[in-house]
Amino acid sequence: MGTRDQSLDIYRGLIMIYIVGVIHVIFWLQPFAITVEYFLLFEMAVIFFVTGASHTMSRPKSLLSLYITRFSRILIPYLIFSVICLLMLFVNGALKNELPAGYSKTALILEWLNPFGKRPANIAYINWHGWFVPVYLVVTLLIPHAYKLFEKMKGLLKAVPLLLLAGLVYWTDLHGPWVGKIAYIKYASYYLFWVYLGFFYPILKQASAAKWVLLSFSGVSLYAVYWLSAAGQYPLDMQLNKFPPNFMFLMFCLGAFGVASLGKPLYLALYKVRLFKRIIDQYSNYSLTIYLYHPLAFLLIGFLFREVEALRVLTDNPYVLTLSYSILAVAFVYVLPYLFGRFERIKIPGSFAGRKK
Repeated sequence: MGTRDQSLDIYRGLIMIYIVGVIHVIFWLQPFAITVEYFLLFEMAVIFFVTGASHTMSRPKSLLSLYITRFSRILIPYLIFSVICLLMLFVNGALKNELPAGYSKTALILEWLNPFGKRPANIAYINWHGWFVPVYLVVTLLIPHAYKLFEKMKGLLKAVPLLLLAGLVYWTDLHGPWVGKIAYIKYASYYLFWVYLGFFYPILKQASAAKWVLLSFSGVSLYAVYWLSAAGQYPLDMQLNKFPPNFMFLMFCLGAFGVASLGKPLYLALYKVRLFKRIIDQYSNYSLTIYLYHPLAFLLIGFLFREVEALRVLTDNPYVLTLSYSILAVAFVYVLPYLFGRFERIKIPGSFAGRKK
């Protein structure tokens, strides 16, 4: 306990780059009229797996201290981001005489400052990723209790909660619809599965057969995806399976996770390249800031593509458009922590008090 695993930092940084430069470029711009892109959607499973793995290596604290530290690190950046978005909406409203339909200024403020609010917006991008914040808060509330259970259980019994969480995800699929606030039961059970799987990370690191175990689970999971789709129980479109996440999405992400684990030598090799190391470190050290604020970079890039003639030429080919957007997005988002990263580092008095001895 209390040690830091550099590999986890690398994985966190790379998956954030993947979100900014691949997932949101492809899904927000939608340059391709194909559905292959839906099989790229496994990124959040990795985020929560890394969260669980990191928790196993954090220094022990009292439950109150842990909550103060975790929630302040999420809520302070979120609230400041919300204020910035509200200013953008009000300026846009003053210029166009148009606020998001059906909302007064007061209602708009309340919906944005509430992390569980709807975050209405008539500006592209700024609220498209906001679903993550309330889900992360709910899962964060459950993490220390899940880890305590993990520590108490012995041997193969440690895997029982994984089966129960997967079963809960499947059960909720059969007892829908899970919408509104009760959808958080599905979100929490699904993403807590990945956090709990992350608790096994120290064990997987030391097990010589870990790679083959992951690949075996990957093969079984991908076959389950095929079988569930062939049975007509779920669509193959993973975007439809993701909100809220269902059992089909869980099986797909397990399969994709196992396949992605094969790239470990490449990930570590990339980190040895000085330029990549610097970018990965920035994306890892300020992952929440980057996730919250990266829509601002997308707005700037969109403006440049509209106003700069040399860039407009790039929009003719969807592959060139995607590649150029990806490069610009990763580069512009790299700068954001210099502007907003300090808010992720604010420490609340007492957040380090009550540490267990």
